[in-house]
Amino acid sequence: MEKNIFDISLEILFDVVVNKEDFNYVNKEKYKAIKNIDKRTVISICGIVLRNYYLISYFTSTVLKTEDVKILLGTGIYFGVIAFKKSDKIDELKIWYNNLVKDANFTAETFDEIENLIKFKKNYNFVDLKRGSLQYFSILNNLPVWFLKMLYNQYDRDIMYLTGKECSKMPKQYAYFPNVIPMSDEYKDELANFTDIDLNVKQYLPEKSIKSLYLTHEQFIFPMQLAQLKLLKVLPEINQGNVCVYVGHYDNVYMGVIDKYIENNDVTILGSDLNFCVSALSRVNKYEKIKGFRFNETKEEGAIAYLPFKQDLIVYLADNSKFDYIRRLPDFSVTFDRNKFYDYIENQAKGLDELSREVSDEGMLVYAVNTINIKETIIQVMKFLEKHKEFVEIKHEIFFPHEKENSMYYFSVLQKIKK
Repeated sequence: MEKNIFDISLEILFDVVVNKEDFNYVNKEKYKAIKNIDKRTVISICGIVLRNYYLISYFTSTVLKTEDVKILLGTGIYFGVIAFKKSDKIDELKIWYNNLVKDANFTAETFDEIENLIKFKKNYNFVDLKRGSLQYFSILNNLPVWFLKMLYNQYDRDIMYLTGKECSKMPKQYAYFPNVIPMSDEYKDELANFTDIDLNVKQYLPEKSIKSLYLTHEQFIFPMQLAQLKLLKVLPEINQGNVCVYVGHYDNVYMGVIDKYIENNDVTILGSDLNFCVSALSRVNKYEKIKGFRFNETKEEGAIAYLPFKQDLIVYLADNSKFDYIRRLPDFSVTFDRNKFYDYIENQAKGLDELSREVSDEGMLVYAVNTINIKETIIQVMKFLEKHKEFVEIKHEIFFPHEKENSMYYFSVLQKIKK
């Protein structure tokens, strides 16, 4: 029996919410057989549910008075289909939803409340919800309460409020256009939607994701935050030296570093998994003005095998909690595993220890993460400096999305003191 779009949406959302699977992965790998027109509808419905997840979750537990996850997700699908304005599906939807909740003893008043939720959305009147509470901000900005508590405890209420408010919006989109990868003529028509911001950096103006562009997909351009551009500007000028970038997390600033140094220095790119950028790195290898370039996969502790000389600069793009994703991926705040915090913090400390050994006297070690969790940023560097007296901090910056750069990012520039 062929499944309808509601059953498919329910299965996808169950995989995301309960099994904590990546939304894009589930769509691509598990539901390849869906007709294209239905697939677009399913993805849109699921996206609406995930972008209103904390509203729907609170409504289900307090108004519908059930913890049944399928009713939660089914109510979300009901909400999503009507919000998506699929009028040709409404009658079919109501039959499907009634079958889903038939054992829940819903009354006519219950269905009236569901209609009110759809009508008023985030202005729905929860009689037990205190305006200004963490739960209120959670619903308003579709963020988990634990994330808001983290911002409140690590910073203050203003940062919590402003960050939460900005996280509910699509961030401004920028792209880096590297010199080392010439633009392909067949994609140049996409440039009409860009405007110049700085040397090699343009802003993408449409609201749709920049990742949908062929230019991005084929790695002729690299989506970037303005904070990453600022990091590139504070990196030192180096001539006839050795530069290494360790990519522990996919951070497009690696391409900016290559662009800055490759003509006059030996550049090495290392990482535990370089599959995401191997095609771009292969094209860099064909760049005519290369002095020296290589890339290899290795853990941080294996870097010494690929660095025969001490490095004048090591840029460590550490794996981290990646909170910038919370603004761009509808499933991120629902699937994020808080238990991984300790693993991230421990591995970042180990990575800093290992890579610091390969820095030359008066050389620099840069630590960068796209998170604002203070234990992965300021405190991580503070603990490193307590242990490594041979380093001093030259500069650090933390960026919040409500500031003019509209970024969520942190970097610290450390210099090794000459013995």
